[in-house]
Amino acid sequence: MLSLSLLTILVGCVTTKGRNFNFAHVNSLQLGQTTKQQALEMFGEPKVEKEVTNDFNDFTLFQYIFVEINSARPQDSGARLMTLEFVDEKLNGYYYSATYEGDLGTRNLGGRKRINRQSSAHNDVIREMGQPDGKAYYTTTLQIFDEGSGEEIWIYNQDTRKEDNSTIAEKTLIGFDRDGVVDNITSSKTKVN
Repeated sequence: MLSLSLLTILVGCVTTKGRNFNFAHVNSLQLGQTTKQQALEMFGEPKVEKEVTNDFNDFTLFQYIFVEINSARPQDSGARLMTLEFVDEKLNGYYYSATYEGDLGTRNLGGRKRINRQSSAHNDVIREMGQPDGKAYYTTTLQIFDEGSGEEIWIYNQDTRKEDNSTIAEKTLIGFDRDGVVDNITSSKTKVN
């Protein structure tokens, strides 16, 4: 039987911030269809809700944040964050990021080489690259989409740790026209540390 002092030490090793939300619903989000109420049913109350206005629309942002620090087993530490953006009660954009293994699914940023402007559609992009980390209609207040263009923009992020312990952050934005056909592909790589 564990002693009370050992149990206290073990329990004290894990610190959490925010409420753990169900990331499994991310792939159920549909631009222009998912309502604020449906999002609340899927993910619960956001950590932050705020109103933002630009020259085009009034936006409501839901921000979900969860951080777990496990000092006894650092490899089990992680974070999830997600922002949902709504216009007129309907989903206009979202971005999701996580450090937990398996949360983000499989992606292949190299698959962008097989994406063809003017002929590839949504299904082609998913087949070659996997599910995106976010989607947004133009216009959006979500700054992560600023480098992209198109009626609808998808984002893929991938971090790769190098032998020198530096990290390369790679971002690919795929823009679609009104008919759902790829009309723009933008990629960038940044050395983080």
